[in-house]
Amino acid sequence: MSELVKVEQEDPSIVARNTVLKIGNKRILTPCRALHLREKKECEAVGVTDLATRGLNEIYRRLKFNTLHKLETDVSYQEQFNASIMNALRKIPWQVELTLLFVEYDSQRQIPADKQIEYLFDLIYNQPTDTLIPPVLRDVSPTAYLDFLNRFFQLADSYNRKPIFGLIPYGSHRDLSMILDFYLSKGVTLFAMDLKGRHPFLVSTQLGMITRKLQETRKEYNQDGYLHGFNTGSGRALRTLEISPAKDILSFYSGFDSFGASHVPLKLTPDLYQRLGTHAKTPPIRFFNRDDYGYYREDIANVKGLFASRGDLASQIDSINKITDMNKKRAFQRILNAREQGVEARNIRQKIQERELKNYLESKSQVKREIKQVIEFGAKMKLTKAL
Repeated sequence: MSELVKVEQEDPSIVARNTVLKIGNKRILTPCRALHLREKKECEAVGVTDLATRGLNEIYRRLKFNTLHKLETDVSYQEQFNASIMNALRKIPWQVELTLLFVEYDSQRQIPADKQIEYLFDLIYNQPTDTLIPPVLRDVSPTAYLDFLNRFFQLADSYNRKPIFGLIPYGSHRDLSMILDFYLSKGVTLFAMDLKGRHPFLVSTQLGMITRKLQETRKEYNQDGYLHGFNTGSGRALRTLEISPAKDILSFYSGFDSFGASHVPLKLTPDLYQRLGTHAKTPPIRFFNRDDYGYYREDIANVKGLFASRGDLASQIDSINKITDMNKKRAFQRILNAREQGVEARNIRQKIQERELKNYLESKSQVKREIKQVIEFGAKMKLTKAL
């Protein structure tokens, strides 16, 4: 096993730590907020320019069943797909920043045929990204996914150039335990857990199992693991609430070294929401406040006054509020929230160094209920580690 992860410091009471992830000549410090990278300029990875909060990016591609067939048989279409990834990478300093490529394939609830698996492997492996991540198979059970992984790794075992992030799908404790054991048997200790738009507390049992197994691997093989949160959600908030708790940022206190935004689409499209009128509306624009870990509704709360002391932040929010195109407005909201979460990741890293993380977390007034869960989870995991 190669040394890809170095743990610099762990918090004594909370499952949080400072690590260095080094792949090739690329190096990131964690906790770290991954930035969503798209071809469009209105995306997190392009909009967040502060170098201190950059370093890790996510590219996400969703393939329909018919799309994969077209990619296999139409050279021009495949070239367009490959070009879309390269065009996105050119928008960032990709030669020095780490990029994770996630491909979600709608296999119509079936394991892809062997030829399809071969093509998926070649399609993902030969992209100019830094790691190999098995594709997400939409609506496929974890047990069936394990069968898929056995075939996928028959191809992956023939190559050793790219480190592998084991994709842990959304599923039950029993099913995920089998998948994790499979990855560990292959020497994989870097993982990306699909939360499917949920926040960490909804999968605390599975998360505890993953944390425990990584601790066991570290003790037995002296090899540190890594856990990335894929499709991380902030939790459902009642539309009428002015402030909702930012449960996604608590990923850094729950065992995740990094996390990215959720790519799970809304249940209804914006135009359908509009046609339904008052019976259903798009979720309101909310801004993340790192002072108290709340998401503030821009149409109710005085967000401009709230962030008045933050220099350009208040003026950026004011500019966003003037945008009439709802899709663009939401895109800029995501950029701003990602930037603030990136700054907060850096703050958490500093508090871990100062051994002040618990006190720092307890100062976040909008997540008081969740703080108790974080501390209890940390106590259980520290007990496990001592056994």
